[in-house]
Amino acid sequence: TWTRMPSCRVVCGSYAHALSLELSRKSRAVLMSDLYARLFPEVILTRDQNTKGHFVNNKGGSRYCTSVGGSVTGMHGHFLIVDDPVDPAQAASDADLDSANRWMTQTLPTRKIHKLNTPTILIMQRLHQEDPAGELLERMKGSNRLRHINLPAEETDSLSPAKLRAYY
Repeated sequence: TWTRMPSCRVVCGSYAHALSLELSRKSRAVLMSDLYARLFPEVILTRDQNTKGHFVNNKGGSRYCTSVGGSVTGMHGHFLIVDDPVDPAQAASDADLDSANRWMTQTLPTRKIHKLNTPTILIMQRLHQEDPAGELLERMKGSNRLRHINLPAEETDSLSPAKLRAYY
C-alpha cells in the first residue's frame, strides 16, 4: 500500500502474537530491502519506531501487529487485516470461537480510521460453521459492503467469484 499511499496505516492480527510478529517481520524485510529502496526511495522507515511489531515510515504510514484478543487501543488503520484468527487446533472450542468472533465484530471495527471506507480483510481457512468467516458472512448477508472470495483447495461449485476458475 505504501507504493501508492505512503501515509496508509495498517493494523494486522492473527490468532497468535508470534505468527503476527513473523508476518510483520517479513513485511518489514521487504520495506528494508535494497530493491524497495531503489524503487521507492521516498518511503523510509523511521528510526524511532522501527520494531518487528510496529513500524512507521517518514510519510506517516504505519504497520502495527497484534493478536486476536490482544490490545489495539490507540491504533487506527486504513486497512484492518486478519490472517487466521483461530488456531486450527482450537477450532472446536466454543470459548475460543466466541473470543475470536467478539474481537472481530466488536473490538477490531472500532479501530477503523473511516468507519464506512476502511476495509477489514479476513484471510482464513474455514474451520467451523461459527468461525469468524461464518460469523461475518451471516452478519453481512445481503449487504453490498461484503466481498467474499472463496478459494477451495480443489475446484468446486463454491469457487467465488467464478472468473477465478480460469486459474485452477
